[in-house]
Amino acid sequence: MIFSESKKEIRVMFTPFRDGLQSVFGGKTRLGDILPAIEASAAAGIRHFEFGGGARFQAPFFYVGEDPFQCMSTIRKTVGPDADLQILTRSVSGVTLNTQRTSALALQAKLMKKHGTTIDRNFDFMNDVGNLVKTGQPIVDSGMHHQVCVAMMGLPFQSDQAHTPEFYINIVRELLKRGIRFDSVCLKDASGTTDPRTCYETAKGIKAILPPEIPLIQHTHDTASTAVACYMAGIDGGVDGIDLAVRPLASGTSQPDVRSMAHALKGTGYSLDIDPTKMDEIESLLNEGLAETVARAIQAKQGEQLTDDNPVVMVNALAGQRMYYVLHQIVMTEALTIYVVVVSLEHGLDEPLGEATQDELPYAMARGQNLEFWLGSIHARAPRAR
Repeated sequence: MIFSESKKEIRVMFTPFRDGLQSVFGGKTRLGDILPAIEASAAAGIRHFEFGGGARFQAPFFYVGEDPFQCMSTIRKTVGPDADLQILTRSVSGVTLNTQRTSALALQAKLMKKHGTTIDRNFDFMNDVGNLVKTGQPIVDSGMHHQVCVAMMGLPFQSDQAHTPEFYINIVRELLKRGIRFDSVCLKDASGTTDPRTCYETAKGIKAILPPEIPLIQHTHDTASTAVACYMAGIDGGVDGIDLAVRPLASGTSQPDVRSMAHALKGTGYSLDIDPTKMDEIESLLNEGLAETVARAIQAKQGEQLTDDNPVVMVNALAGQRMYYVLHQIVMTEALTIYVVVVSLEHGLDEPLGEATQDELPYAMARGQNLEFWLGSIHARAPRAR
């Protein structure tokens, strides 16, 4: 049982206005629909928001005809000059959908800083330390807080080679050797599939090697209905901050609701630096502002909840945003969805994916069978997709 004799306050980044929107609606919402909730959040004393980057860079351009930089500036004006506003960038792609030159990433960092960003969370989903170093330098040069990520996920089979606590700890060891300045570290599980034990051991191991002035942050999604348990484990291992949202942009494939986490921490000696009693008003404003978007999505889902908790975990390349892709392909773009399936020809299609024990027979398939499985899955989920 997690417990601390000395009181410790856990810092919260409030995510509904970026990752919550992306995980539930693909980020395809107008700023005016959420601005009253942002204003209420600032009035409630929240001082750390995620407000841009990720799909909230492309989606305003592509789907609602808004300039994401202007959206960011408006949010900065709304929350005031003292709040921390954070973005997500993706290593060599930055906030775009293609690999960028270092000069383009430098320009991106300057623009993000200009439009109100104080913290840039930068992650490389392959945990390529070289990429993290190269793409982190423009963030440092811009004067923003550089938060470097360790990309985590759970595997559907046992492995002692990757995605283990020692694997993650070694990434931070390597970053420390490289000499790149970073101001915080984030354990980023974009799929919400890492188990609590791995979260605990990873947090404990990384805290042991980090300079004491560098905070350790944890990010996950509630894809497997275990996000609160993973946060509890991470906090027990030494995590200093976590990411939380509020319904209707919480739970499911988004982050847990602030109220759920606050309840789980009762009596543990840990508390949040955010008031859970203020969430009802924010939720009400979001329900009102997003009513049209919610109704459209519910109609497409035939009455299912938008952020349904699902204990059945499918580990795949969809990065913890199952609802995002469902809505993306059914509601927003319909037949225009394009799936790109990449197959390595280094091995024959008749070769097995890897050795499997008797308990792992579902994974003991040939590479060609695996390709056929994914093509069949795409066809079943989006028969009109190209």
